[in-house]
Amino acid sequence: MEGTECTTVANAVSFMRANLSGVRSRRDDFARFHVDELNPKRHKELPHFQRLELHMGQSRETAAEITEKPKRPLPVVPTTKILALGRFTSPPTPEQLKTIFPKEVPETLRLYLAGKIDQWWARQDQRGPVFLMNVTSVEEARTILEKLPLGQARLMEFEYVELSPLTPLHLLLTEGRASVNT
Repeated sequence: MEGTECTTVANAVSFMRANLSGVRSRRDDFARFHVDELNPKRHKELPHFQRLELHMGQSRETAAEITEKPKRPLPVVPTTKILALGRFTSPPTPEQLKTIFPKEVPETLRLYLAGKIDQWWARQDQRGPVFLMNVTSVEEARTILEKLPLGQARLMEFEYVELSPLTPLHLLLTEGRASVNT
């Protein structure tokens, strides 16, 4: 039982060498492992996540590249609005239309008049509304929209997109060019 893991990896390597010759992918294949990592004693000593790496065909270097966060070339700017893309979780029944919509429309209008909803549209595919909201966090938008009757009935869910000013505009400012170059 002790050598079963390594035998499985070794068998996988042999299989891939025999059947996938010439095939290359971003992560490469098992044949690109270091010889010492396939050694049964060495493989047993590896921590669980590194053994999992081997089973998935990734070297340590590849895994590090994938998990490394990309550097932002432009400065971070604040979220100024939230775009909320609504979608019915299931099509409303005629009965639900009669009971919920007479409450939904006035509540949505109140949010517009209170300045929480800046603009609103209907999607052409009739899957739900789209709101441009005057809030600065997804949490605030979610809290507001979940209080609406369709949200309370769990008939509507939203995808939220944080919006901000165009960051490249920062480069047009003299001080913006200086801060990006440093």
